Amino acid sequence: MENRTSERTSILKALLGDANASINSYLDVGCGDGSISLEVSNALAIPNSYLTDVVQPNKTMEGFFLTDPSNIHFPLEDGSIDLITCFVSIHHFTDPNAMFSEIMRVLKVGGYLFIREHDVEPSDSDTATYLDVMHHLFPDPYYPCFFRSKATLRRSFSKSMSMIGYHDYPEPYNPQHLYHELWVRLRGRDSAIELDKNDYVRPLDLVPWVKSHVKEVTKLATKTGTKRQYSDIARFIPKIKSINELYSFLHE
Repeated sequence: MENRTSERTSILKALLGDANASINSYLDVGCGDGSISLEVSNALAIPNSYLTDVVQPNKTMEGFFLTDPSNIHFPLEDGSIDLITCFVSIHHFTDPNAMFSEIMRVLKVGGYLFIREHDVEPSDSDTATYLDVMHHLFPDPYYPCFFRSKATLRRSFSKSMSMIGYHDYPEPYNPQHLYHELWVRLRGRDSAIELDKNDYVRPLDLVPWVKSHVKEVTKLATKTGTKRQYSDIARFIPKIKSINELYSFLHE
């Protein structure tokens, strides 16, 4: 957890540069258990921090509020937030336009949106399948995934914001196709961010894909916190009839 937190913090601080000194309010959308977002807030010395997710965490966290995905509304004033972060959460937005409508409502003109996301090209069903399998195997709650390319998001964001910072990882060391972008909201621009909710990359059938990528999935499975040995996982994969069966084998 410490490495994940320090990595996110260092990337965000580098992209913000001197702007960090002017940030007094912060919202993390899709915070999970809140550990990373709270550490980021502390590391950047932001006095007013808020966190939200669609699932109630198992612990009490100051500044947390629950978001209903069927009726998205943040209990925050218009234009009240200096910095909003989405750490690999955009691909879980079931209604991206409603979520971005709220994000833009509370983000100040001149405020910053920082995203960490997967870049999945429209024709790259293989990567979409790998990422979907990954989401099934880790012991976090599984949420539906809607993977898009960074080009798709950029086209939508650029109507109301300007990208001022970018960071990614060198290939071939980035199997998740992760990248980071920092955007600033512009005055006088359309505040709407519109995405076609059906315009995302569909994964292939998971079980056949897993059985044809035994080495890749076995390597991924060893990183899920399982106590199973590499060789045992590799022998088990050809027998599975569902992803849930593989998950149970890893974490029972």
